[in-house]
Amino acid sequence: MQNTEGDTKPNIPRRPSSKGFGNKVFSDVPVHSVWRLLSLLLLILCLIQLIGLVGFGIRYSFLFRGICRSCFKQKEFLLSQNSKLSADLREVTTKFCRKLMENKTDHPCKPCPEHWYWHGNNCYKIMMENLTWSESREACAFQNSSLVKIDNKEEWYFVTAKIERYHWVGLSRNARDLPLKWEDGSEVNSEVLLLLSDGKTEGKLCAVVYRNDLNLDICKKMYPFICERAADPVKKELLT
Repeated sequence: MQNTEGDTKPNIPRRPSSKGFGNKVFSDVPVHSVWRLLSLLLLILCLIQLIGLVGFGIRYSFLFRGICRSCFKQKEFLLSQNSKLSADLREVTTKFCRKLMENKTDHPCKPCPEHWYWHGNNCYKIMMENLTWSESREACAFQNSSLVKIDNKEEWYFVTAKIERYHWVGLSRNARDLPLKWEDGSEVNSEVLLLLSDGKTEGKLCAVVYRNDLNLDICKKMYPFICERAADPVKKELLT
């Protein structure tokens, strides 16, 4: 090619411009497709992790239930053994206290208050004051006890051996045709009922005992009475 000054210059072809080439290449791939692929991969990873956690939780739950079941059974066994040992200890201390009282009737191991007799699992007090049957109930209740309930002949003989005349007991009936009942609502043992000397008196009657006689009398009459309460546990520290 000739310029204005007459010089000639070789025709050098122009290199195509690289401007915008990279953008053109990457612009051929949609951006939203890349993000969609990445989101899908992340979602899959999260699902795998979630499935793993759920599986671990289920396994842990079964394992925990098994451990709890085993612990509960062990606890029940230990409680039953402890209860049995406590009962055995009470029985041993009670028998030992009775042995001690054979030589010393007022031994401090006695599980009854002062001036009360100990027999079986109960304590008895012979009250010499003359009161009506209702007043006798109140007097016993004031001492955290009740009028005596005689369950069998053995208890009958123990109680009647301590008295020298008729005493009120916790037995009554509201009418002649109604059964005799103790204060707790229970009926009379057949062994004790055989000792009853029933008169023809109508109306409410209350029971008195003396020797081999169980008699009914008008509840407003005045008699001494017998109180009964449960014996306290024998204290092993007093077995000396």
